[in-house]
Amino acid sequence: FDDEEKGLLGSKAFNKAHENTLQNKLIINFDCVGLGNNILFIAKEGALKHNIFKKLEKRIVTNEDYNVSYYPYKGSFANSDYKNFNCGIGVMSCKKTKNIYYTNMIHTNKDNEASNKNIEFIVENMIRFIDEEL
Repeated sequence: FDDEEKGLLGSKAFNKAHENTLQNKLIINFDCVGLGNNILFIAKEGALKHNIFKKLEKRIVTNEDYNVSYYPYKGSFANSDYKNFNCGIGVMSCKKTKNIYYTNMIHTNKDNEASNKNIEFIVENMIRFIDEEL
């Protein structure tokens, strides 16, 4: 979506234009997935109740390289386009110190790095999930 940094304007406009169609559809927004071995799925209330989300939680799980976690939107500080959708899910890869997940280069001039391994993990798991479950 365009203009995420200016107030999530692109996703707001898209949701407004398609609100009736999107009301009960999962919208998965992959944002900041390039670095960090902690893959977080942060889900809005509508997504948490969705039967496809429950399947997603069972299918995409921690392995020897990645720690996969699922969190509710309520109580999180992850601000991204998924917030504009009833059944929105934000996916990000983070680093972790103590009990805090973070993306240390976001919105800096170094925010241009990505690990191919991260992208491959997310893409391969999502494709497998879609092929098997939908």
